[in-house]
Amino acid sequence: MNERHIGRTGLVTPVVAFGGIPVNRVSEAQGIATVRRCRELGYRLYDTSRTYGDSERRVGLGLGEARGQVVLSTKLGPWKVETEADADRFLQESLAALGVDRVDIYMLKNLDHAENLRRALELALPAAQRAQRQGLIGHIGMTSHVPEFARQALLSGEFGVALLPYSIANRGHGPVLELCRERGIGVLVMKPLAGGALVEPEREQGSIRDALRFCLDHPAVSAVVVGVGSEHEAEVAWEAGEQASPLAPGERERLIAAAESMGTDYCRGCDYCQPCTAGIQIGTILQLADRVRRFGTDVALRDASRDHYRGLEVDGGDCEDCRQCLDRCPFGVAIPERLAQAHELLGG
Repeated sequence: MNERHIGRTGLVTPVVAFGGIPVNRVSEAQGIATVRRCRELGYRLYDTSRTYGDSERRVGLGLGEARGQVVLSTKLGPWKVETEADADRFLQESLAALGVDRVDIYMLKNLDHAENLRRALELALPAAQRAQRQGLIGHIGMTSHVPEFARQALLSGEFGVALLPYSIANRGHGPVLELCRERGIGVLVMKPLAGGALVEPEREQGSIRDALRFCLDHPAVSAVVVGVGSEHEAEVAWEAGEQASPLAPGERERLIAAAESMGTDYCRGCDYCQPCTAGIQIGTILQLADRVRRFGTDVALRDASRDHYRGLEVDGGDCEDCRQCLDRCPFGVAIPERLAQAHELLGG
């Protein structure tokens, strides 16, 4: 597989990297087996977070003795930080969970509004810089879903790596990617498959390959971070990356036109809406409904999605309309309304 430098960090990675959210949604055994399979395939950059439940520990266990041979990236949520001591403690927790004494990239995540950006720059960043001087962190990065705040963070000059959402269906960070290219900031792309919305059941491999090719066509992009929760998903993503040839003339426009038919009110599967006060698996339900709506002529997919939904202990009909999830969703999805629609579509 092709490899690329991550900005000016000196780090090099295959163009497909491991995203650690899904291994927290499956059993521990499956999560660890998935990480092990990724290592066998050749994944070399592993991205996780202190905010991804048990993901860090599972990544560490899955890598085992290979932990020192890969690029490890984890994250801190600034909204959890009240003092620099908090930031120090969260880093130590991440290192312990991963089973390492150092991470290659440490990101301050979700710099999506003014308060998170303030906490990141005033509280979390000084602690991260101190840890960097101590050799606990290689490079400091950031993540953001909002181009305005991503740009503000990167103009500070404090970050060497940016993890940004970018896909055929979500191109809003395009100007921010250009800023990164101009400044030599390494760009890792999250949500390249738009939370699975770009994956077509009848051409799984081809649709994933096209989605990755689109992202990698941008000269600022070092790698696409693909969330995988099974060995099969890891294998499909890796093979798609191996086959990711440059876009031909006219392909970009064709792919964009097809993606725009989805609209924007769909779930990207990031789980930032969680925890739900009613215990609803919001991302799971909305993604099931999104795929049935988009590929409703696929009878097997529709029936499997409905069986999955009906097997949930808590479903969309249990929504208490507390609306706390709305403030957490970085993409502005109308979650309570979408849950009601999903219940009608899948539970009827």
